[in-house]
Amino acid sequence: MSELSSPLAENFSLIRNGPAHRFLFRLSRAAPERRQVIVRALLAVLVTWLPLAIFAAVQGLAYSSQIKIPFFCDFAVNVRFLIALPILVLAESSIDHRWRILVLQFLRSGLVDEKELHSFEDAIQRITRLRDRVLPEVLILIVALLPSFFIGNTELLMNGVSNWHTLSVRPDALSLAG
Repeated sequence: MSELSSPLAENFSLIRNGPAHRFLFRLSRAAPERRQVIVRALLAVLVTWLPLAIFAAVQGLAYSSQIKIPFFCDFAVNVRFLIALPILVLAESSIDHRWRILVLQFLRSGLVDEKELHSFEDAIQRITRLRDRVLPEVLILIVALLPSFFIGNTELLMNGVSNWHTLSVRPDALSLAG
């Protein structure tokens, strides 16, 4: 067991202080850290699920007997946004904690000796600089959204089954939520 220590390794985080984290932290700054995670999970639901529910409700597609799959009866979408997404956000802090333990294990196990400590800390600083850049997060967002504008919407048509994605007047036309 090595007695080697590094403040950079002890404070390592793949999540804290990234652009998205800083933005979300500003929204819940006054709350304790545990409550901040809950606020971020609720915010994720508000940004993803709530607009779909509102758009579907405005067009009468939220809970309608006229279509086969109304929005509130589409379990795949509701589970994805109301259960899976908050679980991922809530798991973020424990995953971040485990990464910190993993990085510290390099020092404690002796894999990094004193003459390699500077190189190890340089690697941590490079990772931290990459994490703090805005461009990668913007590119990820663009790559995630871009296909929805250019790829055909045939998967939303669900083989002619009436659903909240499409308008009943024109089954090939997408609804606001679709």
